Amino acid sequence: MKIRIGMGGGERDLEIEIEDPDAFTSALEASLAGGTPMVWVTALDGHRYGLVAKRVTYLEVEPVRARAVGFGGSTSALSGK
Repeated sequence: MKIRIGMGGGERDLEIEIEDPDAFTSALEASLAGGTPMVWVTALDGHRYGLVAKRVTYLEVEPVRARAVGFGGSTSALSGK
């Protein structure tokens, strides 16, 4: 699942794909509550990212969507309607 993490102090965000966004959200919340300065996340491609927890400004989790196959949505354009 794809997540986007906004980082404070600039117009930066990090977009990565991870297996379990709920586990990452819990780790981030625990880091903030416990005063741990860093939270680590591993992307599906194997890259590891260390984030300064208190600098995370937002976390966006992209919902899982079924992929459309074919040209099902374009029939009205062909029929002239």
